[in-house]
Amino acid sequence: MNKVALVTGANGFIGSSLARCLVARGYRVRSMVLRGTPEEFLRGVDTEIVYADITDPATLGPAMRGADTVFHLAARASDWGEWRLFRLLNYEGVLNVLDAALRAGVGRILHVSSLGVHAYRATFGADETHPRDSKLNAYCVTKRMGEEAARQFGLEHDIDVTVVRPGLMPFGPRDTTSFAPLAPALEKGIYQFINGGNARICTAYVENLVEGMAMAAEKPEGVGETFIIADDEPRSWREIMYAYCDALHAKRPRFSIPAYALYPVAAVMMGLWTAFPIPGMPPLTFYRIRVSSQDLYFSNKKAKEVLGWKPRVSFEEGVQNTIEWYRSFKGGGR
Repeated sequence: MNKVALVTGANGFIGSSLARCLVARGYRVRSMVLRGTPEEFLRGVDTEIVYADITDPATLGPAMRGADTVFHLAARASDWGEWRLFRLLNYEGVLNVLDAALRAGVGRILHVSSLGVHAYRATFGADETHPRDSKLNAYCVTKRMGEEAARQFGLEHDIDVTVVRPGLMPFGPRDTTSFAPLAPALEKGIYQFINGGNARICTAYVENLVEGMAMAAEKPEGVGETFIIADDEPRSWREIMYAYCDALHAKRPRFSIPAYALYPVAAVMMGLWTAFPIPGMPPLTFYRIRVSSQDLYFSNKKAKEVLGWKPRVSFEEGVQNTIEWYRSFKGGGR
């Protein structure tokens, strides 16, 4: 193929998996990294590392030069933090990347959005046309703003834009953001379900996800389109945590707390973290309760029909791969 692909946020969980996938597909991969952030997930990957900052347009031109496709993943992903930072990274950063790509003559942009653009009401089987009306927190609102900006940019300029929304729970090796902090709670037996753990969601095993991203950026049928890239089957939180615990040889969680009892607790915690300079983030937020207490399952039908994509790695195999990586990570490896 010999095409040049630039991946922003390439040293993260999903970005590093995408870089590996693109190398395997024959791309010359350029991994854009914010200077000073860890690079170990790119170790051993046949990629050129370039340093740039999506909030500094002057740094983006050299990184974009000669690229055929830009995969834009860099973002601020958290359910807590200052509005200013979310807007800077998830909206203004998107505009900077789009403008730099246009100036550099890039032909295709794959913009990675989020299912957080949808208000998290109980949902089962919704597709890409579901209303983009989320106001839940700064992350959701600014991801919606960034997606809309990318889509509009593609309509107004000579550049092909495709949007991907990953399944609600991406998982897999190198997930130090979600799974690595969760696993000790499962191992210690202190994890508790919300509403019985019966809410069903869509997972996205990372190898399935990045293959879908690559295909969305390659196929002419994907131009101007939006795709949900998620695994096939709905999974309840109970199913997911039982699978993790079984693979970890840990006791399965037995206890559950009703969501209604947690909202007042979250309100107090969020109020304290807002009123005082407490470091880190609250242990509980409205976002986490909502995601864990109601169905949020979205369909991958469009990606399968339009792109010819399908998830190749089963949920069970994905869990095993994740646990194998975690054991290495916990033991000091990466």
